[in-house]
Amino acid sequence: MMNRKMKQLALAVGVALGGLSLVPSAQAVSVAKNNLGQALIFPYYTVRGGWTSLFGVTNTSNQVVAVKVRFRESYNSRDVF
Repeated sequence: MMNRKMKQLALAVGVALGGLSLVPSAQAVSVAKNNLGQALIFPYYTVRGGWTSLFGVTNTSNQVVAVKVRFRESYNSRDVF
């Protein structure tokens, strides 16, 4: 009885791991050939109820990079800062 349960468990784990290997990787950020691109870092930010939204931008190269950061409201997508 125990041997059968172990075989079923091993089969279930094998199927689960095999299924995970078929999932494609997500490509969240893409850069165009002219080196222009965009990325949504946080889909939502709030300061209500003591919550804070924090993020950092780091340039890891020696090249100067121009970055534009915009904060928009959810209602009309207007700039808030």
